[in-house]
Amino acid sequence: MLDRTWSDPALDAGVEAVAEGHLAAGKALLAETRGDSDRRTLRLDALARAANGQSERLADLLRDADEDPDLWVWHGCVIADEAWSAFDGHLSDEEFQRFFALLQEAHDSLLRAARLAPGDAAPWAVLQRVAALTQARREDVDRLWQEAVARSPRLFAAHWDRLGIVGDRWSGSEEEMFAFARDTVERAPAGSPIVAMLPLAHFIRYRRERDRLYEDNKFVAGAKLELRYFSHEVLGEIREADAKWESRQTPHPYALRAHNLFAGAYLQGNKMRDYDRRKRHLARIGRRVDSMPWAILSDDPVRTMAGGLRNLGLPLPEA
Repeated sequence: MLDRTWSDPALDAGVEAVAEGHLAAGKALLAETRGDSDRRTLRLDALARAANGQSERLADLLRDADEDPDLWVWHGCVIADEAWSAFDGHLSDEEFQRFFALLQEAHDSLLRAARLAPGDAAPWAVLQRVAALTQARREDVDRLWQEAVARSPRLFAAHWDRLGIVGDRWSGSEEEMFAFARDTVERAPAGSPIVAMLPLAHFIRYRRERDRLYEDNKFVAGAKLELRYFSHEVLGEIREADAKWESRQTPHPYALRAHNLFAGAYLQGNKMRDYDRRKRHLARIGRRVDSMPWAILSDDPVRTMAGGLRNLGLPLPEA
């Protein structure tokens, strides 16, 4: 099951219902998340993908519920998802203008949601991503990040997007990305999956370096990188982050996403001393496979993760 990395049976059912056009199911699920920023952003992301192509129907609902922050934030997320999925890749001038128009509409809906629910971090977390996509000034994107973490200091989704922004080649740097990831680990309380920002940063750098080598036809160097990137040094700091999480681990909406990242790092590193760590994380993933990192490691993420389970003697999850 790709990119359904949550332990939330109600969300499973809600995603199916929304995809079939039952938007009331999504509205009810979001209403349950007020005051729980991590659960809210996770459900928003899943429900936005499920409602992709239904933004006009959501707009119709808003005509009768103009003061509903749940509908406004959902509408903004759906518009942003529609823009990204429709125009991902090279854009003509006309498509570029349409892309920006959609993102401006998403921005307006998210800002409306933020005004209706001043304490809600979710609209601000998505706004920073939308602003980055519209190539807003870095200081404006930074301000939106500050608004999000002022309301929810350890919001997983906000940190995930922030890592990509500070690591972007045009608005940030690799050095800034790793400084942010390591600082996040340092500041995280014991038991928080937010420490997964560190393996995430390593996978971003791994993908960039590997792709650059292959694009330059340096196939031997690329193959060596695949074998050697997750060295004892790299895995050493990943182990420290993992230990901080494991020391006081409690249920968390984004735990499965973090398990995927740590499992991928240990599997790719393939060090004997990480046998138990690989086994622990892979067992907890079950069939909830995330594209990050498995789509980086293979063209068939589910099969690759299943191979890791077999190699460790773990049972394959039921379909």
